[in-house]
Amino acid sequence: MAVQNREKATTGMHRIKELEPAILSRLQNLEKQLGCCIVAVEPRFPVARLTQEQLGELQALEKEMKAILIAYAC
Repeated sequence: MAVQNREKATTGMHRIKELEPAILSRLQNLEKQLGCCIVAVEPRFPVARLTQEQLGELQALEKEMKAILIAYAC
């Protein structure tokens, strides 16, 4: 369930996104609709802009690794 926590929770490269009440409500409605929990995170560093081909390669590796990969500009 979406929870609005006033303390910034971080995961190194990401932190939990602080949501406005209207957006939080939309997120909670989507959770109910999908029947799952959703976590809103925001990157602490710029995310890389990938071409469709690069994105496809990244997604193929995600599938193979059974992991979520996030590409950052470096």
